[in-house]
Amino acid sequence: MHVSDVARMLMMLADAGEIRSSTYNTPAEIWTARQLKELIEEVRGFRVELVEGAQGGGSMCDGSIFVREFGFHSRGLRAQLGLRGSRLARVV
Repeated sequence: MHVSDVARMLMMLADAGEIRSSTYNTPAEIWTARQLKELIEEVRGFRVELVEGAQGGGSMCDGSIFVREFGFHSRGLRAQLGLRGSRLARVV
């Protein structure tokens, strides 16, 4: 979840005529470490090394209520990494 997605979510809540719930989880993409490694290597063009370590990854939140009630869709990590790369290319 990128800060721009969170900002869009907050604006949706502020503009909503009716809010049905007092609590909403943030919708999030679920990635394995290997998938994330491969995406970063593909989009950003540098090598990532995975090492053995802690298993699990913690609890996962379900943001489906926010998606359903507000029609929200995150731009996604692939798009955010691509945008960041293009911004950096313009700066340099």
